[in-house]
Amino acid sequence: MPLEDQNKYAWSVKQDEKQIIGFFRKLAKPNDTLDRYLSLSNLDQNADYIINQKNKVSGRVLTNFGLREPYQFNASNGDTAQVTGDFQSYLFEIEKE
Repeated sequence: MPLEDQNKYAWSVKQDEKQIIGFFRKLAKPNDTLDRYLSLSNLDQNADYIINQKNKVSGRVLTNFGLREPYQFNASNGDTAQVTGDFQSYLFEIEKE
């Protein structure tokens, strides 16, 4: 599914209680905002989900607000950046608790 920006795409595969979302960006943008989210519509709003085997998030938050796009490296966030440079990709693993 193309996102609002034709430079970014996301694909999703779901089986039973587990979903994998692939996020892909062709070209990095300098000084890009951190406040971009992927919309998720096929989750149970009354359930909780574990993101990448770490963070617990409610289905209501994920369906109404979304999943934050991966943090892009900006030269000062080396410890928290999830993707760097052009042609970036990142996988989210979402599992129903």
